[in-house]
Amino acid sequence: MTRNGVAQQPCGLVGLLNALNPVGTAQAAEEPPGRLLRREGEPAEPAELEPGEVMRVQRFNAAREALEKINPRSRAFQFLEKPGALPSEAEIAQLEAAVRDEYIKRTCDFLRPDGKPIGEQGTSSKIRVLPGGLIAAQRDYDYLSSGGASIPLRNGSMTQLPGGAGTITLRPVTSTPGSPAIDINVPGVIQRKLHYFGDE
Repeated sequence: MTRNGVAQQPCGLVGLLNALNPVGTAQAAEEPPGRLLRREGEPAEPAELEPGEVMRVQRFNAAREALEKINPRSRAFQFLEKPGALPSEAEIAQLEAAVRDEYIKRTCDFLRPDGKPIGEQGTSSKIRVLPGGLIAAQRDYDYLSSGGASIPLRNGSMTQLPGGAGTITLRPVTSTPGSPAIDINVPGVIQRKLHYFGDE
């Protein structure tokens, strides 16, 4: 309504509501409010997460669980945000690096107890020979591969260690009769293969 060419505001309750909401169109009034941007450290509800954020949470949880299994006292836990916070890429990378280092350390400690190479040297410096046959090989494989993810292998067992720490493979049958072997593909490890002879 206009009076003398000047637009007049409706009076009463409707006028008051329109004054408080200057958007003014029915279409705008029906539009839902935009999704509020969440700060990096704010707690996140699963239903609110974007696909990329879901993957970050999954990576974070996998790294945290792996680190808790191998070293629950790791210093990396001291730098985590409060529970429920959306993890940052830097935080995930830090956790994954800690997991990788712990698994490499465990492998190295196993291969060099008391600082000396395990077993006897084989046909090269990368091969160590141990007693116990398949039973001992299976036992050591279970230890070295614990916490990892199984990879299908036709003639044996293979495990991918968390954090990109490499792979551990058990081969019950090898080219050397009666000598099951463990193949170790871990960064920085010189001894790449363990052969087990005899019975336990």
